[in-house]
Amino acid sequence: MKTLETKRTILRDWTQEDAADLYAYASNPKVGPMAGWKPHETLEESKEILSLFIKEKETLAIELKSTHKVIGSVGLHHRTYAEFGDIIELGYVLSENHWGQGIMPEVVQAVLSYAFMDCGHDRILVAHYSNNSQSKRVIEKSGFYFLKKLSTNKKDSSGNAIDDYFYELTKEEYIKLLKSQESIPS
Repeated sequence: MKTLETKRTILRDWTQEDAADLYAYASNPKVGPMAGWKPHETLEESKEILSLFIKEKETLAIELKSTHKVIGSVGLHHRTYAEFGDIIELGYVLSENHWGQGIMPEVVQAVLSYAFMDCGHDRILVAHYSNNSQSKRVIEKSGFYFLKKLSTNKKDSSGNAIDDYFYELTKEEYIKLLKSQESIPS
């Protein structure tokens, strides 16, 4: 993926030098489980994941301009689901220290523009777990429409069942959304 820029971030390819930043947020027990993975237990584990990011080229580092630290990731992933077929799925994660600051909606808008306008994708899916209200807010702010709830075999830390909530956004709807925002006085 190409490097993208927002007001506060640079979305760029990962480098091996990002391992400590990745570990800093990925070891937080509040971050990984919200995205479906266990917290990283060691810096070595983060380095292994980082190598996968670099090899697969589907995930960008979210670098905060003000500190030049990586505070999360965003990706466009090729997936195949029985319910949806072959699709592009948006995925993202952000350091807990930066939750609630509007950074992720800013990042998602840059990635959607790239996906629809530069890459020519016609449809993007995104999902959140039933216990992830922060991600749900980002999804809704970004213009996605609810598509389907799928039950999983996963449980949260309290033993409650976790379901996946899928949303979609088409290129046509994205363009309508952009046009409607242009007509709103600032």
